[in-house]
Amino acid sequence: MMSGMIKAEIIPNVFSRRVLLGAFAALPAGAAALVVATPIPAEPAEHPDADLFWLYQELEEAHARTERASKVCSRAGKKYEAALPPPPPDPNEYCENVKWSDEVSAAWDGMTMGDYRAGRLPAAYQSYEWAKEKEIAIRRAARDKYETERKELSRKFKINALEKAFDDLVDEMFKVGDRIFATPANTLEGMVIKIRTADRLDLKSFAGNDAFVSIAADIRRLAGEVA
Repeated sequence: MMSGMIKAEIIPNVFSRRVLLGAFAALPAGAAALVVATPIPAEPAEHPDADLFWLYQELEEAHARTERASKVCSRAGKKYEAALPPPPPDPNEYCENVKWSDEVSAAWDGMTMGDYRAGRLPAAYQSYEWAKEKEIAIRRAARDKYETERKELSRKFKINALEKAFDDLVDEMFKVGDRIFATPANTLEGMVIKIRTADRLDLKSFAGNDAFVSIAADIRRLAGEVA
């Protein structure tokens, strides 16, 4: 079923929250390359594909809401990133403040495996280990403080709530797309609506198939959309 295919295959493979935010931030320039610029005119109720015309109008309204939400997310994200302090060093990365000196190297070379397992460490090497543990503890404390600040800033700028609202709007848009694809087309105009829907939802699995691209081009040409 087309509805299931879109939900199970298209969305996970094509979209992610960040990818969608970037894609909508690029509109309308990006949309112009995907969707035919001329609007689909309103059709009388007796048109064989009246339901598709109404659904496509609903899709465009859903897309407009999603685009607005994307811009709101983008603005909030920029404020959040500007306020976020630089991240501290990773505790698991090399501690450049703790040097492996020649003295430490000589102490290491002079130890046996039995000495190491028994904890009989030369003073130079033991001092090195203590300094490294202290540096790691400092880094962990700094990282914990950074994570606390990051979460507070995320709450301040409502990042999660805004992205959740954006995700919900994207889901609504795809549900309208599901309904369009599930509605049989009776005319070329109705078939064009389905092609435009694939463009609007940026279904790359459709656009990457030469056969479907050729068929879509023929439908558009026969419908008078291209010369």
